[in-house]
Amino acid sequence: MSGLSYRILYGLRLLDEWQAWFLCYAAGAAMALAFAPFNWWWVAVGAISLFYLLLESASARRHALGRGFFFGYGYFMAGTYWIANALAVDMEKFGWMIPLSILGLSAIMALWFALLGGLFWWRRTGHPLADLLRFLVLWVLVEYLRSFG
Repeated sequence: MSGLSYRILYGLRLLDEWQAWFLCYAAGAAMALAFAPFNWWWVAVGAISLFYLLLESASARRHALGRGFFFGYGYFMAGTYWIANALAVDMEKFGWMIPLSILGLSAIMALWFALLGGLFWWRRTGHPLADLLRFLVLWVLVEYLRSFG
């Protein structure tokens, strides 16, 4: 890692946990911009990089679990807005489901990213390249498992 990377990690370690959770939530919400209708794919690179650095700077497994959850929560809250739009077609019949679809479904789906955060923190080695590769492999594995759930 370069000197800049160490300074960034050091700065992230100084964050209060609530600040780290907010950054994870914001990175997850920004990640949704990489998909339709915006298709800003480069935002995904920054969001995933920030998420990785925030996981790398976690001081405890519960912090990594929380950071993973909040990243996923922001990602799914911003990315599944269309479900609320679909339910709004018949507000009298389905309007009560809108808060459940946005808040509840997003929270359930965010558990996958909490799993990612916990597994990454549990298996990290401290070697930058090995940890980055482990993070990427875990990301693909969790996405694969999520396709069944």
